Amino acid sequence: MKVAYPFTTLILLLMFQTVAAQQDLNALKQQLNSTSNETIIVQTVDRLNNILARNKPRDFLDILKTLRERSDLKTNKLVQEEVLHQYGICYTNLRKYDSAVWYFRRALDLNQATNNILQRGIIHHDLGYAYYEQNVYDSTMLYYYKALEEKKQAGNSLSAAVTLNGLGLVQRMRNNIASSREYYTEALSIYEKASDRRMLSVMMNIATLYNLQKRYDSATAVFNRVYQLAEGYKDPNLMFSAKVNIALGLNYQYKYTEALPVFQELSKDPRVKQIEDLNNAVLYGLGQAYYGTKDYAKAIPILQQCLTLRFKNTKFQTLAAITNLLYMAEKEQGHYEQALLYYEQLKGYSDSLMNNSRTAMLEELDAKYKATQKEQQIALLNKENQLKEIDLQRQRNEVLLLAAKAQQREQELILLNKDNELKDLSIKEQQKTLLLSQAQNKQSTQELLLLKQQAKLKDLEIRDNKKQKLLYTLGIALTTLLAGGAFYLYSNKQKTTEQLAEKNAIISKALNEKETLLKEIHHRVKNNLQVISSLLKLQSKSISDNVALEALKEGSNRVRSMALIHQNLYTDENLVSVDVKDYIEKLSESLFHSYNIEPGKIQLTTQVDPIKLDVDTIIPLGLILNELITNALKYAFTEGTEQGKIGVTLKENTRGLLLEVQDNGKGLPAGFQPETASSMGFQLIRSFAAKLKAELNIVNEQGTTVQMLIAKA
Repeated sequence: MKVAYPFTTLILLLMFQTVAAQQDLNALKQQLNSTSNETIIVQTVDRLNNILARNKPRDFLDILKTLRERSDLKTNKLVQEEVLHQYGICYTNLRKYDSAVWYFRRALDLNQATNNILQRGIIHHDLGYAYYEQNVYDSTMLYYYKALEEKKQAGNSLSAAVTLNGLGLVQRMRNNIASSREYYTEALSIYEKASDRRMLSVMMNIATLYNLQKRYDSATAVFNRVYQLAEGYKDPNLMFSAKVNIALGLNYQYKYTEALPVFQELSKDPRVKQIEDLNNAVLYGLGQAYYGTKDYAKAIPILQQCLTLRFKNTKFQTLAAITNLLYMAEKEQGHYEQALLYYEQLKGYSDSLMNNSRTAMLEELDAKYKATQKEQQIALLNKENQLKEIDLQRQRNEVLLLAAKAQQREQELILLNKDNELKDLSIKEQQKTLLLSQAQNKQSTQELLLLKQQAKLKDLEIRDNKKQKLLYTLGIALTTLLAGGAFYLYSNKQKTTEQLAEKNAIISKALNEKETLLKEIHHRVKNNLQVISSLLKLQSKSISDNVALEALKEGSNRVRSMALIHQNLYTDENLVSVDVKDYIEKLSESLFHSYNIEPGKIQLTTQVDPIKLDVDTIIPLGLILNELITNALKYAFTEGTEQGKIGVTLKENTRGLLLEVQDNGKGLPAGFQPETASSMGFQLIRSFAAKLKAELNIVNEQGTTVQMLIAKA
């Protein structure tokens, strides 16, 4: 059971959170001042970033300045690199982008010494974000690409996912929807594998793409999923965000009566009022819903209140939309004087939008020019540093040469000392020779004693030989017994082996017979289907009705598409699955021949992964392909088309099989709805898509693209 917190309780909760945050901040400051351990300092600075960098960047700068000037840390490159990096983040949040870029570059210079490739990737990402804040998307993508490469090289996939999400956002801002979705999808895959809750933010971004494409059902499904996961994580902010976006999606679809109770409930929740962006979105959606239900008396005061709110990033666009609603609401009520005032304001916002667009373009060009100048200055400084480094290296070489000469003199002295030592060793060697002769005399005496002991040993050996003969006799007897037992076991094993060989031969024979029978079945099914196809063709020769002729021709093509499947089955060693690439090429060739397509008039391209599918999947998939290619050949291209193109793609991804048939023809008729189409072809497509539990999507832009995602079983 969910509990609705009263307003006073929420205030107390916020106070306790503030006190707790302040206590945590004080503890981190104390820890920073009481340690010289570089690892602990870097970790503490990172935690302070989470608390202060966005909300209190100037306070954070004071802490960083003190840390940077500490005498015991001035030569610590790791700490200095992290401090400069955090300086850049603070100045980005203060919107002092030139300073931010300068500090990021100094941090990268120090990174050459620390050689931490992951940290380098993080700095490049934050540098790219500074350019993103200035709407300089080319520079943003340049540094994001560098960051992504370095993070992947460091093997940190979670950090790479942050940059992938950023690239998706930049591509969305540049209206490259397909590319944006690719980056979001890759980031989402990484977060899902790691069960990282940041996947929810990526899912929100993907749902926003669906809304931009007016795929509201898909967007709503994703927002609902985000809501459920956020509820499990106990994250109310994301829960509210998902719920608001779902309701806004209903407004986009003109389902105002469904959206209205959601906005009414959210507008009364005190927790929503504490989050400025959410509260603004709820009020705007509520006013829009009242307008949509023609309750202008309630819509107007709410929309007037919205004009006083602060909207980030989309200020003039949002104010223009609100003013337009007020203008239409006043006009509907007959308040023409007030409507005229709102109309004049709307014109002003439109002018501001155009000026802002021009200003943004000029600022981007100016920022690119300044960035180029700075890059050139940095290149010159680098060259000067290289020359200085060469001069320093020459001086180092001279010092090394002097040191080598001094070392050579020392070695000569060492050699003289060694000669003296060798003379001393010669004298000692002579003394050792005398001692050796004395030792040899003692050895002769010992040899005589050894001869006597050997004579005694021979007597003992004779006795041992007698004992060994007895042991040999016993061993031979035991060996004979063991050999007899082994022979008996070998005979039994031989009989068992022969029996197993006979059984295996019987099984192998039965298996071969079954394979032959299965091939014969596929062969006969193929022949029967071809006979049916031929009968349909013969029947068509006696029919003059064009509609009936076309129906017989389509039926013949459908039968042939199934015959190809059975032909592939009995010609392949694998009798239960079909090579999809070979099948699609044969099917396409057959259809082109059936419709007498002149060579070069329509170009067919296929991109098919090397996949083998079972009969239950390939038959409905083949019939769907037959209908889609047939429709493209029959209807997509007019007589004046110079170069028609049909593309067939079948790819396997983590979600299943993605089938896509695309043409550059004239597209589907206006108002065409595949869900209600009554043609036999689309009825078959819908039926088989349902059988395969596939998601069907049709895009009618620059031709026709039909996509079908077949989920994994």
